[in-house]
Amino acid sequence: MSKIQDIKALRSGDSIILHYKGEVLNIQKSSRPADFKRVEKLIESGDIDSLVEAFIDIKGAIEKYTKDKMTVDAGVLFDKATGEQIPTAIAKKLIEFKNKNADFLPLWRFWQKLKKNPSANSKAQLYTFVERNKIPITELGDLVMEKGVYMKEDGSLWDDYSKTIDNSIGMVVEMPRNKVTDDPKQGCASGLHVAAPEYVKQHYSQSIIVECIVNPMHVGSVPEDCDFTKMRVERYQVIGLAKKSSKQELVIKMDDFVMLPKMDERREHGFNEVPMNTATDLMKLTAKKIISYVRKETGKRITLDPKNKVSIAKRAEEILQAAGKSEFANSKSTKTKEVVVTEKKCAEIIAMIKQEFPEIDMDSLAGNDPRRGKVIAKLLPILKGKGVQMVD
Repeated sequence: MSKIQDIKALRSGDSIILHYKGEVLNIQKSSRPADFKRVEKLIESGDIDSLVEAFIDIKGAIEKYTKDKMTVDAGVLFDKATGEQIPTAIAKKLIEFKNKNADFLPLWRFWQKLKKNPSANSKAQLYTFVERNKIPITELGDLVMEKGVYMKEDGSLWDDYSKTIDNSIGMVVEMPRNKVTDDPKQGCASGLHVAAPEYVKQHYSQSIIVECIVNPMHVGSVPEDCDFTKMRVERYQVIGLAKKSSKQELVIKMDDFVMLPKMDERREHGFNEVPMNTATDLMKLTAKKIISYVRKETGKRITLDPKNKVSIAKRAEEILQAAGKSEFANSKSTKTKEVVVTEKKCAEIIAMIKQEFPEIDMDSLAGNDPRRGKVIAKLLPILKGKGVQMVD
């Protein structure tokens, strides 16, 4: 221990511990290489004033980075408002975020959600899971997990195990919390299963793999088998098809998903887009902004030509009504039902019509060699007779 006036420094391998006016700062070379190198040189040179300045700068950097939400005391990270100690796994992840100049808020939201998990076991297990797996989180602080699924002939996606649970993109899958096995020592047990990308790609290489978002408070347990790479949860939302390569990003932007978490949840975390009150308000937006607004509000895409703003606004209002948006739910305007086949292949059109209009004999209509143009031509008068407009 070398004493330099009021500041003391202890160097042990790749760690430097500074003591100054009753406060402690632990600088690890692996997680903070720039700070480590700076302090190391100051200790060797004996520059007292600069060493004190470095202590103050490094300690204050966390407060500045987290916008005064966190602080360092005696080498430990704390919630500045409540005085609650930040778990080691979260603190390590925070340093990683800071070193990569990533926004800290997604990690902060992750921790706030995790604290609401009713199981102490689950919280402790999830810290281990976070440390061992490179799992990205969303801007809302949810985990981005993966899952192997099974595709039926009609193109719908179902769980690969029982093939009875709909896992199509956009679906929210859930079960009662008390039915999820809490014991991490039980490998195969009750619960909705999702896993880290590496595990899924290894065990479901022949399956279709989807991405799911999981709220940390909905994690039931992280089984110890398979090296803590999978988990049992009470709820998840299928958000899109997984990419072939495993993700390395710290945070996944919501615009990267095919579907989006619902707007109500996003508003809880500061994504305060102003809602539209009437169909007239929609028409004040550009066509692209209408499409973007609907996607953010409901998670659904409008695939119509952006040049046709009137049709897009009409379709947007229908989607918002169906989603139960109060500002649109009581609209008295009469709507013509539409069947949108834009960019759909012939087989997809046939499957969609079979599902929505089972009374139409699509097998006879399509024949043995169905062609897209001919199928649409035959469908147009049939749907028109039902008061339905086909949009291509």
